[in-house]
Amino acid sequence: YFIRETKAPEGYKLDTTVRKLEIADSLTATKWTDVTNEPETGKVTLIKSSADPEATGSLYSLAGAVYTVTDKAGKSVGTLTTNEDGSSNTPTLPLGTYTVKETSASNGFKLDTKDQTVTIKAGQTETVKSLEEPIPGKITLLKVSSLEKDGKDPDTLPIAGAVYSLYKTKEDAESGKDAIGNFTVKADGTSNVIEVLGGKTYYVKETKVPEGYLPDTTVYSANVNTLTETIQVHSTDNPIFGGVKIKKRDLGTGKDRSLGG
Repeated sequence: YFIRETKAPEGYKLDTTVRKLEIADSLTATKWTDVTNEPETGKVTLIKSSADPEATGSLYSLAGAVYTVTDKAGKSVGTLTTNEDGSSNTPTLPLGTYTVKETSASNGFKLDTKDQTVTIKAGQTETVKSLEEPIPGKITLLKVSSLEKDGKDPDTLPIAGAVYSLYKTKEDAESGKDAIGNFTVKADGTSNVIEVLGGKTYYVKETKVPEGYLPDTTVYSANVNTLTETIQVHSTDNPIFGGVKIKKRDLGTGKDRSLGG
């Protein structure tokens, strides 16, 4: 006789081996010890992309992110590591449901803390997608009065309330259009912090002048070349000085005249 498997257990491949069955006079049947079923498998891959397409350059990279794949028991069964284009390797896994979670972020991106569930089906490749938030750079402004800069009394004219606007291009700053944020100066000359994409140069210009000061027409640049430190823009305002004119008058005649001394 000959025997072969016609229906495999769920999750296993059909064993197509044809085995010979011989029955001796003693009616003792042949016994096989090498009958096995290989588990059916599928594949999983991952695509990582940036939530902001402008997050490019040396500070941001999709390559090198690591995602750990765990089974229902919480055991690690493999990892997915991204390439420069955000794609990953494609490991083969037995059928079942798995959890995928980022365990090491790539340069310039926040760690994705979400768990994603994927079900592996026979002969298919399942794709997990991960949308990554870039880490922002930071800009702040420090403003001083030229009196303070020159070592004179800084409290004669307060600088609080001055407003500087932030722009993506120098042309926008010069024309005063399309500001992407505002720095409002406090009494100590510091301001709020604005988060921006790193690896770019931004421009700053005063748009509201504190009382008693001349407008600051300088366009300042801020090169955000780091994601770990806050870039500080320094500005100086010049106070408005009034003029004093003195006339000497003869008390006897009541007329203006040049008097010595």
